[in-house]
Amino acid sequence: MAYLSEHELIYIISGQIILKNENKEIHLKRGESVLIKKGAFFEFKKLGKIIGEDYESLLFFINSEFIKEFIQIYGLQNQSHQATKTSMIKLDKSAILDGFMVSLFPYFNELNKKEEEVLRLKTFELLFHLSNTNRHIFDFFFQLTDNSNLSLVRTMETFYTKNMMLEEFAELSGRSLATFKREFKKVFHDTPGKWLKKKRLEYARELLLTTGKKPTSIYLESGFEDYAHFSKSYKQHFGYNPSETI
Repeated sequence: MAYLSEHELIYIISGQIILKNENKEIHLKRGESVLIKKGAFFEFKKLGKIIGEDYESLLFFINSEFIKEFIQIYGLQNQSHQATKTSMIKLDKSAILDGFMVSLFPYFNELNKKEEEVLRLKTFELLFHLSNTNRHIFDFFFQLTDNSNLSLVRTMETFYTKNMMLEEFAELSGRSLATFKREFKKVFHDTPGKWLKKKRLEYARELLLTTGKKPTSIYLESGFEDYAHFSKSYKQHFGYNPSETI
């Protein structure tokens, strides 16, 4: 499982990969690419050895502020756009995109400050190409840069079972750590640590009651790091051991 702290474009040079999140699966082959939203969680499986071809890809990270600058320069903020819930979008294959990716290779081995500005311009080139070749990309770009779509409640309700640091939860919600803690207290009337423990314990109890799984097989799924801590916390919260849940 992986999650992104920046928006990412993956371009497949050779081999294949399967990306999967909670509601979508994308299979990428040579010359194909995908744009993934900041804050997305996804699983991936490289198929290089399976298909007899080494897996190689180009990862292109795109900062939200850079996308906003692009949108402002080209006046895209004045257009009408629809919200999109997807966190991954497979991009149309094109000879122009292939050529663009090849044009980046000379900059990777020898990069100086002057060439960093070239890469900035190349990023604008990429965004311009994508906006002209995919009619849904405008909606996706606006979703990427809209912090209101990363509400605190939705972030916590979606990712509370993930074993992450508070800094990572804050980043996913589009906030600094200090702002995250302050707004969390206002919204949930509790500290993040106490809320997460209670939420995870309630989820663990639900799994024990509805799935028939043993306690030793659900503590990781519930967001706990080790079984001893999970078992002790569970008994303190509910008054009985996980194995006594009926």
